[in-house]
Amino acid sequence: MTRYVMLLSIICLTSSTASANSFAYMYDIRTLHQEKPRYEQRIGDLYQIIASLLTAQERRALAGVRIEVPLIGAQAGTPLDFYTMGQVGRAAVFMPVFSLLFLEDLATAYAWLQHHDYSLETVEEYVTMLRHKKASEFSGGRYPPPLKALQIPPDALSNERVKTLALSLRNETYAFILLHELGHVLYRHPGYDGIPTEVTRNHEAEADRFTLMMLERANTMPMGMILWFMAHVNATTSKGQLMAEKIVKSDADWQMYLKTWATHPLTVERLSAIALYLDGWASRVGPGNQRDVLGVIASKIAYMAGELGDPDLQRCVVVVAHRADPATLAPRRIGAAIGGSLMQAYCEKR
Repeated sequence: MTRYVMLLSIICLTSSTASANSFAYMYDIRTLHQEKPRYEQRIGDLYQIIASLLTAQERRALAGVRIEVPLIGAQAGTPLDFYTMGQVGRAAVFMPVFSLLFLEDLATAYAWLQHHDYSLETVEEYVTMLRHKKASEFSGGRYPPPLKALQIPPDALSNERVKTLALSLRNETYAFILLHELGHVLYRHPGYDGIPTEVTRNHEAEADRFTLMMLERANTMPMGMILWFMAHVNATTSKGQLMAEKIVKSDADWQMYLKTWATHPLTVERLSAIALYLDGWASRVGPGNQRDVLGVIASKIAYMAGELGDPDLQRCVVVVAHRADPATLAPRRIGAAIGGSLMQAYCEKR
């Protein structure tokens, strides 16, 4: 089975199976059924756009691939669970309704907070709390969906500027994910079972390069990557986090974890390679707004790589996430001092 990212799936290392499975109850099942036709249409349209940009050789390589939109993914309701199964001619890319809705809500929250000059840290904190807290630690004993947890008003998208930004972030993120999965199919990547982790990480990098190449071919500014990787960095397993949880005690333990358990972790090297590609893309478009936008995206991805590569910061994030009250996720002004912030400044003070 080829996996893209299973955001928060590592929770099973520190939580019971029941706690992990409770992610399936974040949204009412009737809501997922109601949203399914909309997402089938949206992802189908996106695939048609991608297909129109493929070369003849790429179309032949992807011939027969299916795009499936089940209600919930294979990981029992893991919030972001996009993956590919099957081999040449019978491959299927899975884009679950649950995961698409979760991502769409994150995009809406991000856009509304930014438009109203609220701190975006609460989005990061929310995802990190999902990574480290049990469902019982949230109000009602269940993991709250993004808009509820972040206290975003129901009419958030009634503002046209918020709606435009939210849809742009959502669509760009969907495109990144779908292209990445298609990259695995295109390059005939096998499942991860029995495959050396060094090889699987090379496969992830190859799928990333295909994704970025296609986005450049489409002349699409991938701002959604900032939202996607911001969430991923705050939810992924890192050396510092495992040290704080006493699962890893030394660099040797971390290397063993990478070789034994982590088929395709989000690494500093992977993020740095993406940032480097974006820098090259910026140089190819010449001076202007596009170059500036690509430069911003590249710098933010590089900054995330630095955060991920800082074990002390990651250890602090774990400690604070366990202590933080979910009530602190309410909108707050940029720079407002509040106990429970998971950002580096908060950690340094302690």
